[in-house]
Amino acid sequence: MKIKNLPVLRSLGVVGAIFALTMLLINNISVFAKPDLKAAPVDPKLAKLNAQIAAERAKIAAEKNMSKTQIIQKSSPAELSYIPDKNAKNNPTLAKINEQIFAKKAQIAVNIGIIYLYGHNVSQSYSKALEYFNAVITNPYADPVSLSQAQEKLGHMYFNGYGVKQDYSQALTYFNAVIKTNTPKVVDSRSLAVAQTGLGIMYFAGEGVTQSYSHAFTYWNAVVNTDPKFVDPKQLSSIQEFLGWMYFNGKGVTQDYNKSFTYFNNVLNSKNLTPFLLAETQYYLGVMNQTGQGTAQNTTQANTYFATALAGFNSALTDPKYTADKNIISNINYYLGQVYNNGYGVPQNTATALGYYNKVTQDAHWAYALAQAIINANKAT
Repeated sequence: MKIKNLPVLRSLGVVGAIFALTMLLINNISVFAKPDLKAAPVDPKLAKLNAQIAAERAKIAAEKNMSKTQIIQKSSPAELSYIPDKNAKNNPTLAKINEQIFAKKAQIAVNIGIIYLYGHNVSQSYSKALEYFNAVITNPYADPVSLSQAQEKLGHMYFNGYGVKQDYSQALTYFNAVIKTNTPKVVDSRSLAVAQTGLGIMYFAGEGVTQSYSHAFTYWNAVVNTDPKFVDPKQLSSIQEFLGWMYFNGKGVTQDYNKSFTYFNNVLNSKNLTPFLLAETQYYLGVMNQTGQGTAQNTTQANTYFATALAGFNSALTDPKYTADKNIISNINYYLGQVYNNGYGVPQNTATALGYYNKVTQDAHWAYALAQAIINANKAT
């Protein structure tokens, strides 16, 4: 292309000529083009990868503006599951974007799983919750928090038999996985506390594991030392009550009446205990006030505790919530035997006590052994 008005430059001074030439070049910038050269061809594979990267970036941007309802409607477990991308193997940029996408998918999956698990604004579905949680734990790019939450929820489902056959060994596997995910750095205190609570129950009762009071104590002691805002209040009160029992009886820990009294006294007015655990708490506080163990002796206060504990135990014996639980019923019969055998707030009555001791079954391991020892001792006299 020719530059117009070039002859006019001859009539201008040097400075004027330079300025005029500059303006002409700007207006005729195409003089720098090389029309005889063709543009370099674009590699089809690279073009496809670039298009894929752009599309994935667009997905990330779109998901940020989606409502929870839209996310649930558009995100099936399959769509949120990890799918290897062969193209990302030799493309660091695409690999990084895939990592971000699958991390985001894990976050979405665990949240949808929780929504279905508890039926938040949707019909409760354990089977769907299970699918979403499994999508998280099989995702290699799941962030630690999402992974910890999914592992804990799966442990919770197998422990209680929600949507699956109750399986303590599976629950143990998932709860232990939560511990591992939160070691050495705690990434999610809430799911960790739930897993520790579950493991404590399993070791205390010998469900899916060899019974171990010391292991139960270790896990529960960790829970009570967790920031309370991360622990369910009812679970925390129950654990504190159990620790009071363990310190009183020296189970899994060195016997310490002072610590036992502290735990029992702390949960007495929490309003978070079940009727049975409340009666048990009142019973032990009665014993410690009666004997002066862990607190100053106060028989008047002891009798008050025994009276409320006795009423609570008798009520629990006919409560439909407990009648099918042989372990709790056996524990109640043992405590009632103790009340009458020792005259705790009632006239001492060996015959009545033996009647209760004989109802204690092996479902309550520790109570059964003690009850049998008392029964045999009375036979020998």
